Amino acid sequence: MAEFPQMIEQQFGRLLQSQRVINCKLITKSDTVDLEHPGYVFLPIPADTGLVVNIVTMGGDVVPLTLATNEIIPILAKRVLSTSTTANNIYILY
Repeated sequence: MAEFPQMIEQQFGRLLQSQRVINCKLITKSDTVDLEHPGYVFLPIPADTGLVVNIVTMGGDVVPLTLATNEIIPILAKRVLSTSTTANNIYILY
């Protein structure tokens, strides 16, 4: 994960200027329990694409997202659903 800060800066420089990310945590998918800290979904996988992460946004919408390798979604998520989520080892940046 040595390249992690550089990757975040490259992909989300403008976002991070307005939103400070102070932590990164491996999350547990759940259809009923919100994340302890809402944040941005990050999938640090080395060689897999097309995995789906089904999230509940801070506004309450359910959005299935297809992620590429090392992609960060710039939508605040309050829950990562177990149902229809095919990705594992999902992190939340908050």
